[in-house]
Amino acid sequence: MTTLEYAGLTDVGRLREHNEDAFGLMPDDNLFVVADGLGGYAAGEVASKLAVDTIAGAIRTHHGSATRMTSANSDRQVTRDEEVLVGAVESANQRVHSAASRYRAYRGMATTVVSMRIVEDRCVVAHVGDSRCYRLRGGVLTRMTEDHSLLNEYKRRGNTDVTEETFPLRNVIMRAIGKDASVRVDVSTDTYLPGDVYILCTDGLTGELNDLAIATLAQQYTNNLNQMSHALVNAACDAGGRDNVTIVAVKIAA
Repeated sequence: MTTLEYAGLTDVGRLREHNEDAFGLMPDDNLFVVADGLGGYAAGEVASKLAVDTIAGAIRTHHGSATRMTSANSDRQVTRDEEVLVGAVESANQRVHSAASRYRAYRGMATTVVSMRIVEDRCVVAHVGDSRCYRLRGGVLTRMTEDHSLLNEYKRRGNTDVTEETFPLRNVIMRAIGKDASVRVDVSTDTYLPGDVYILCTDGLTGELNDLAIATLAQQYTNNLNQMSHALVNAACDAGGRDNVTIVAVKIAA
C-alpha cells in the first residue's frame, strides 16, 4: 500500500490585498489540487475554491461508479484513470462558468487548476492554465506540466529569445477554468518511485523562482514537507512576492 506524506501552504504575498489561490488536500481519495483564481477581488477567490471543491466532490462521487466521463483531451488515447480526473476538472469548468454567467458579481471570473491523483503505482496529473506540477527525484526537478500561457505559446513557435523577465504579457493565460463553456484539459501519467516528491504550485512561486532555485531549496527539505512549503513560499515572497503563492507537496514515502 502506498504511504503518502503531504503538506500545503498559501500566502497572500507582498503586494496583493486578497489571496485568490486555493488548495485541497484529500488524502482519503489520494487527491491534491491547487488553483489560482482570476477576475479580481472576491471573484477570483470564489472561482478557485469552487474548482477545488468541485474536483474533490467529483472524485469522491466517482468511487464505485462505472459512469463514463467524456474527455476533452483528444491528442492520444487516455487511460481510465486519466479520464476520471479530466472529467472532474471538466465538471469544475462547467460549475465555475455557470456561476460566472449567472451572477453579475462573478462576471469574468476564472481560475487555473493543477490536480494530481495517486492511483496504484501511478501519479495522474491534469491541469489547465499556468499552475504547475513538478517531480523531485534524486535531486532532479522535472516539470510535469506545460503552461497554457501566451509566453509559452511564443516559445513553442520558435521565439526562444523571450523570457519571463523580458516578455511584457507573461501573465496572459490562454486557457482557464470557467473562461468558456468547455475547456481542453491536459493530462499525463507518471510511474512514481519511493522517495519522489511532487510539488503543485501557482505562478506566484514560478514567477519569482526559476526551476533551479526551486530544486535547490526543495531538496533541502525532502524529509519535512511542512518546512519545504514554508521555505519555498518565503523565498518567493523575499524575491518580490508580486502574487499570491501556493504550494502543495506530496511525497511517496513507501
